[in-house]
Amino acid sequence: MVGAMLTTRVCTITDHLDALWPLLRAHRNELATHPEIMPLEPQTDVYRELEQRGKLLSLVLEHEGEIVGYSVNVISHNLHYGPLKVCQNDVIFVSSSWRSEGGGRQLISATEIAARELGCKMLLLHAKPGTRLDEILPSYGYAVQDVIHSRVL
Repeated sequence: MVGAMLTTRVCTITDHLDALWPLLRAHRNELATHPEIMPLEPQTDVYRELEQRGKLLSLVLEHEGEIVGYSVNVISHNLHYGPLKVCQNDVIFVSSSWRSEGGGRQLISATEIAARELGCKMLLLHAKPGTRLDEILPSYGYAVQDVIHSRVL
């Protein structure tokens, strides 16, 4: 795979859900912190509504037409800082076999460019503590904005 050509493109993610199932399963199996309460059931109607309203920015990472990663983000104005338009990721994932090929960096960079083109002033990326994404984001210029704690109820 070394030197393999990866491409990114903005897309309508609901048009690609069938092709994404293997990656969605891999994503959940690798990163779901509480799988017993986190069934893999994407809310396609909500994604579709956000797409129709221009509030969803989705990109895919491809190798020879096969999707090997995705970045799905919500575009909105910050509730507290009203003029601040942000792009906040819902999910970002690259197949483990493409991470060492620069797929993650390429997908993040393409997401930044697309968000900037939509007028966003900030990209917010969530990363699980201790993951490779969490480790590399500071080297890309990202800093901790907030820390989210969770508790199963």
